[in-house]
Amino acid sequence: YSNGGAILLADGGEAIISGGTISSNVSDKGIGNGIYNGGTLTLKGAALISSDNEVYLPKGKTVTVAETLTCSGHAATIVPQTYESGLQILDGAAMSTNFTKFGLSDSAWYIVSTGCLSKELKDTVAVMSKKTAYSVEYSSLADAFAAVGEGEDAIITLIADTTLNTTIKVNGD
Repeated sequence: YSNGGAILLADGGEAIISGGTISSNVSDKGIGNGIYNGGTLTLKGAALISSDNEVYLPKGKTVTVAETLTCSGHAATIVPQTYESGLQILDGAAMSTNFTKFGLSDSAWYIVSTGCLSKELKDTVAVMSKKTAYSVEYSSLADAFAAVGEGEDAIITLIADTTLNTTIKVNGD
């Protein structure tokens, strides 16, 4: 039995994922149905780990965002071993502009632009949640709408006053 339904990165292991989709995997131990990251995991380009295949991070491990993530919607759902305010879970050259591409397994927590966990929303205008029960904060309502991929369902909650200077197209029921 092992952790990591698709990929098990042991200490010292490294994986760079730049495209494709990891989906429909199950970990025998239920930890990291998609990826168990005990090593170094880098995501870039069109990398996509579907919401049913989360990335498990032991304490002290991060996901490196090396380049802009081009997939629509979220690139991955992260399950940290522990939830602590200020705990770094994302890093890399493109982290601060791609942190909204990641969700968390616990909807009471957020990933902020520094790549750290937070219980509080700061300078946040909207929160977007998807069916898989994670929430991501956005500093603009337009960014929150843009993070919802075509055909995806999401709830966007406006939590602060904002002014829109552009048109936002919303498709739905």
